[in-house]
Amino acid sequence: MYETGKREPDLETREAIADIFNIDMDYLTERSNTEKMHLTITDTDPQLDELNRNAKQLNTQGLQKLVDISDDMVASGKYEKKPLHTGE
Repeated sequence: MYETGKREPDLETREAIADIFNIDMDYLTERSNTEKMHLTITDTDPQLDELNRNAKQLNTQGLQKLVDISDDMVASGKYEKKPLHTGE
């Protein structure tokens, strides 16, 4: 419901989300330049571990769909890692 705008997280929840994703609270509240903050996934990040665990449970058709989706995400440029620009 947060993603659709039907509910807003309280301050404690926002702080927890910011801590989990290692981002600034201003980023969550859209008060900062989005180029200023970014998430970086490294080879040791839990997101890759989770993706790998999920992928191991998929059949061949499911794996291909996952590859296709990730290819589309990369090609769009919307989800591409971008260098951190402070603009300061």
